[in-house]
Amino acid sequence: MKKFLITVISTLLFNTVFADVSCYYMPTYNHYLFKILPDNTSNEDFLDFWVKYVGKEDEVISSYTFQYKVQQMENDIKNGSSENPVLQAAISKNDRDMINYLKDLFTYLNINSDFYNQWSYPTEEQIQSYLATYSQLLEKAKKYNGSYLKDRYALMAMRCMFQLEKYSDIEKYWLSNGIKTQDEYCKKTMTGLFAGALYHQKKIDAAINIFMQIGDIQSVKYCLNEKRNLLGIKERYNKDKNDDALLFLVQDFVNMYQENTDEDFGRPFDFSTIQQSEAKEFITFANNIADKKASKTPLMWKTAAAMVSYYIGDLDGAKKMMSKASSLEGTQRMKDVARVINFFLNTKNEKYSNAKASYYLSEFKWLDEKGNDDYFFYNAKNRIIVHNLLPQNEHSNFYTLLGTSEHFTNLINLDLQELLSYFNYISQPKKMDDFEKYLLSKTTVSKDELYEKIGTRYLGEMNFSKAEEYLSKVPLSYYKSTPLPLYMQQRDYTIERWRTTQDYVEDWEESPEAEFTENQKIQFAHEMKTLTDKFNSSNGQERCNLALKLATYCTQASRWGNCWYLLEYYWSVYQDRTSSQQKYEDKAIEYLDIAAKSSSNDIKHTALYAKVWLTWHDYQYYQNSYTEEPLTVTPKMDNTMKELINYWDSRFGQGQWNFQCDCIMDYVRTH
Repeated sequence: MKKFLITVISTLLFNTVFADVSCYYMPTYNHYLFKILPDNTSNEDFLDFWVKYVGKEDEVISSYTFQYKVQQMENDIKNGSSENPVLQAAISKNDRDMINYLKDLFTYLNINSDFYNQWSYPTEEQIQSYLATYSQLLEKAKKYNGSYLKDRYALMAMRCMFQLEKYSDIEKYWLSNGIKTQDEYCKKTMTGLFAGALYHQKKIDAAINIFMQIGDIQSVKYCLNEKRNLLGIKERYNKDKNDDALLFLVQDFVNMYQENTDEDFGRPFDFSTIQQSEAKEFITFANNIADKKASKTPLMWKTAAAMVSYYIGDLDGAKKMMSKASSLEGTQRMKDVARVINFFLNTKNEKYSNAKASYYLSEFKWLDEKGNDDYFFYNAKNRIIVHNLLPQNEHSNFYTLLGTSEHFTNLINLDLQELLSYFNYISQPKKMDDFEKYLLSKTTVSKDELYEKIGTRYLGEMNFSKAEEYLSKVPLSYYKSTPLPLYMQQRDYTIERWRTTQDYVEDWEESPEAEFTENQKIQFAHEMKTLTDKFNSSNGQERCNLALKLATYCTQASRWGNCWYLLEYYWSVYQDRTSSQQKYEDKAIEYLDIAAKSSSNDIKHTALYAKVWLTWHDYQYYQNSYTEEPLTVTPKMDNTMKELINYWDSRFGQGQWNFQCDCIMDYVRTH
């Protein structure tokens, strides 16, 4: 059984359905810059044949289409229809050849799925049954004498041979039949199977060469797994200075060393630790080859040496190496990579100035053009922006222009003055250099969005006149692409938050969407201004009444209000208050202190209770909130609670009162 399992693993790796395990979660923009080989090629082009066969643009065809049980297929054929688009097309066309082929294909894929079930190994009896089925499918594939499915059956024949470990038969079949295949997907897949068969026959170098030709880098990595170090590079180089396998080994070495120096999580499971001493030895070795031009691609060696030098921390040394790279020979891909790396090194630790506009513009436009067809260049551009340009140009309008381009939006993190400065900056394009104008052309930020953000920040500053001025410039249509209408139409900032909470329906299918006719932020700003003006000119009981109303509005817009969206763009229990939310909460407390002086017991009682409700959140959420330790009572919480209890004692007699609020009950019991 042990021998069998090893065979299964090897077969899986070479059955041309390789997963690119180098694709892993990367939490930063630290993408590889030294990529002289393309990413592991995808086999998704196998869908092209089937999409054309079905002939319907609205049909969704994916790899899941072929995870279809044979028994279900038999039922569909009897019923004359199927939910499977490919099978339905065959039934509609009365295409007996295709129906028979699909039955064979589904059979093959079904047993493959069972064969390699990662949760439970097959029994010996199951193994023999699978092998017998492969043999039957192989004979059927060989006997097929039709025309338009000839390539498909030839591929199935080679797949079955591979499962049966008939590697020498695969080699013969490829040379006599497979090499004549016309369908590009089938031919490429069969080429991979042929290379896999060579590997299993110990013809390693021949297999590597073929895998390199078809761009199956994952299989190259498997074949060279024991050689992925400087010793392996030297060994291959001494054997053949222009060995194609060196392209992989050198790229792999550089990127593994980057993984060693990165502090990021999500490293590939199969990367190896490279010591700095080995990295320095590689630099010397690679530079020596490049300088002596002891290879047909000295550019690769020089660029690799420069990148490893950078990862060691020798930026100046890396720049000097790249200054010599432009005169060296290499493939077009190597020249492109060298250009990317040169730009990256020249922007590291460099603050932007107008003198650099022409250079930056030419490189960014080139990266844009190349990035249309290759994500390597798109990712390289992002890395240069995030790791080089943004850190060096922080707290500048240029920084904001970078941060609000197509890459990500920082506007919600800017304060009012930064937003105003940015708005003034982009409103005067004539004063910009060519590179700044280019960045401005790439921004996805509209004036409507800026008006909205500035108006909201003014609202957070309690400058209601300015808030209303800017928010009034934002058309209602702007909000329809945001979540705001969902909240605005279901919540009311005039309701006392300390007495109730307002839920909302997240899915409009459960509640009909009302027509969005008014921006609640404008309404809120207008009412706050009107109420504040009245409050400032009032006295006595009217002043207390207005104070309670203003406290209600402020609390609803604060961190703990149901209408938090008036000031901010997201809410999370894990976030702390923003400065705007703190301002509104403090103002609410200030108003409640005034309302508590009311001659009306109802208003006084409400104001004292509301202060307890607000300060309770300090006590409950911001004190030891991630531990099970007893909460520490804040002086603020203690004072407001005592105020309320003293009021009750004076009104009803000491201890002669009932309470229903959980927070008050908990406090009284423990204090």
